[in-house]
Amino acid sequence: MTDDQDLLGWWKTNSSVYPKLAQLARQVLCVPASSSSSERVFSVAGRTIEERRTRLSPSTVDTLLFLHDAL
Repeated sequence: MTDDQDLLGWWKTNSSVYPKLAQLARQVLCVPASSSSSERVFSVAGRTIEERRTRLSPSTVDTLLFLHDAL
């Protein structure tokens, strides 16, 4: 493959040959090329870790951020 080829198109064309890999490729290659999701996490983290909550352990903060994102 070259840099100018459409990877998703290639996997669509070859999905009958490699069905499981094509499904995985669609999931992996369709990740948005944006930082807005990570910026949103930092924003939520800033609201979660404030002066009144400085005693939260790192694992508790991880859990809170995960739950906020999952819900």
